[in-house]
This record gives sequence, C-alpha cells and structure tokens, in this order.
Amino acid sequence: MKRAVKKVVLTGGGTAGHIWPTLVVAKELEKQNSKIKFIYIGSKSGLEAKIIPGTKYKFFGISTGKLRRYFSFQNFLIPFRVLVGFFQALRILAREKPDAIFAKGGYVTVPTVLAGWFLKIPAVLHESDSILGLANRILSRFARKIATTYPVRYYPKKYQKKIFWAGLPVKEEFLKAEKNRAFQVFGLSDKLPIILVFGGSQGAAKINYLISRILKNLLEKCQLIHITGFLDFEKISKKQKSLPAKLKERYKMFEFLSKEISLAFKAADLVICRCGANSLAEIAALKKAAILIPLPTSASNHQLHNAQILKEKRAAVVLEEDKIKPSILAKKISDLISRPFLLKDLGERASEF
Repeated sequence: MKRAVKKVVLTGGGTAGHIWPTLVVAKELEKQNSKIKFIYIGSKSGLEAKIIPGTKYKFFGISTGKLRRYFSFQNFLIPFRVLVGFFQALRILAREKPDAIFAKGGYVTVPTVLAGWFLKIPAVLHESDSILGLANRILSRFARKIATTYPVRYYPKKYQKKIFWAGLPVKEEFLKAEKNRAFQVFGLSDKLPIILVFGGSQGAAKINYLISRILKNLLEKCQLIHITGFLDFEKISKKQKSLPAKLKERYKMFEFLSKEISLAFKAADLVICRCGANSLAEIAALKKAAILIPLPTSASNHQLHNAQILKEKRAAVVLEEDKIKPSILAKKISDLISRPFLLKDLGERASEF
C-alpha cells in the first residue's frame, strides 16, 4: 500500500530557469492536496537564496560545487564542497523526514538527492532541455523517475526506462494574461504587428546588436518590446533617443521585466529570443511564432539541440549566431510579419510541444 505524501523537499537552483518551474510544481501539488508541506534546499550563494526566503517555503542553504567549463583552480575544490553539502543535506533530511524529493536541476541537487538516496527517500528529477544536464546525468541512477520536457525518444536509451514525458511547468500568469491589458500596460496599438525581443536576465549582446542595426527599418513596419538586459541598456537608450518621435512611440525598451513579461508575451505576434527551455515552453503555451537564436556557449550546446527539434517540426525559425547578419534577420522578420498565416502556423506547431 502506498504511503500518503505529507512533506516534499524542493531542490534546484543557480538560475531562475531551475527555480520558477519548481515553485509552479509546488503550487500545483498544493492545489491537489493542501496539507502537503514543502521545504527548499538550495545553495547558500545561489539565486535561490535570494528568491525562496521571500516565499512561504522554509529555505535551507548548503554547500555545493559549480563546475566551471574552463580551467579553474575552483574545480579542484568541487568534490570537497559536494561532500560538505552531502552531510549538510543528510542532517536536514534526517531532521525534516520528507516523503519525497523533487529536483529541478543545478549543482545543488547532487548532494541533496544523494543524501536522500542514502536515507531511502525517493527522488524525481526534472530535465528542461533535450539533453540531460550534468547534474541529472550524475543523479539518474539514484532517482526513482526523470520527468522530461521533450518526448522520451530524444534521450539516450540507457535513461529511457526511468523517463516520462511531462513537459515544462509554465507560470499561471502566462496562461491568464489578457491582450487588451497588455496593450494598456505597454501603450501599444492593434494597427501594427508587435515583436517581443529578449535575451536572458543580462540580455543577449548579439541579439541587441542585430536589433539596433535594423531598428529604424523595423519600426517603420511594427511595434517593438525590447528587453535589453542591464549590460546594454544605456547604450541602446541612446539609440532610442535619436529616433524620430513617431518611431520612438513604437519602441518600448526595458532593462528587465518581471510580472509584465507575461503581458509582453501575450501581446506579441512574433518573439525573437534565445532557446532556453522556459522561453520555449512559454512560446509553446501561448502559441507564438518565434525566431530563435541559440546561445552557442550553452552547456553541451543544449540550446541548439532544443531549437533544432522545433525547426525539424517547422515550429520555429532558427538562426545560428555565427551565421546571422542584420540584413538576414531583417528579411526573416519582414517575411513573417507580412504573412500573418505563417505566424499563426508557426504558433500552432509550437503549441504541440
């Protein structure tokens, strides 16, 4: 007879892409059973240490090691930090006595899941990308199940017995966003197409460069919501100030968007972005046409692999960073916004994911 789950450990961190989906899963579990309690185990120095204490979940910080994909003396300390983290997690788990662990990815999951395995606490991993991340590869033999964003066939056979296709959790506000509200918040018109452009939290220098080179031409035909990130914001602000008044009204530029990002997605007819798993899930959930520009330095080149899957299904336009020029991007945008049926077709195909 199966034991009722009363307490769950959430773990994952390093990036918002690991943290927010974890919180979405917790919220959904609470809807199904309001009596379930959660604790969160994360890195003491990770982004989760800033985000989770602002939620209702109790946060425990542990030591962890982050692998640097270049030569660094810090890499030699990783085994020692993971060992310290293991004993810290072991103490927390032994005291809290959870029934299960949900691990979303990131290096902090390694000592936590290993400690859980030692204490016979079952763990479910979640993989956002079409390639298993290093932490999930390490932990695959210790976990009960591995939930994936992409269908099982995209992963090596040695993992497939444990894998089940679950998709990627998307924040509820993305699904509830209203287009009229988006028009009001951003001061947009329904007379011209709307393009949403963004990179990560720090922006994407290459995407910002490409957009800045074709900005005037772009604004002659459409409206633009451009999230630059903090590194390029000041530089692109100068470009915005030099625009004619009519075009300046069509250009909505932001360093960063938090709650309003769901409205920006809802308003957009076309999205131009990197190929992070959360961005792709949001594109799919809202049936948006997209031009994807994978980050070439992503771990195991996972962004390109993510994008290629959508490209194979004709669910997105994919442009590789080292091959793209401003004129190429301008032509792709023009081809799409001039043919609304293409935008709709891309969005419908994306929604299948």
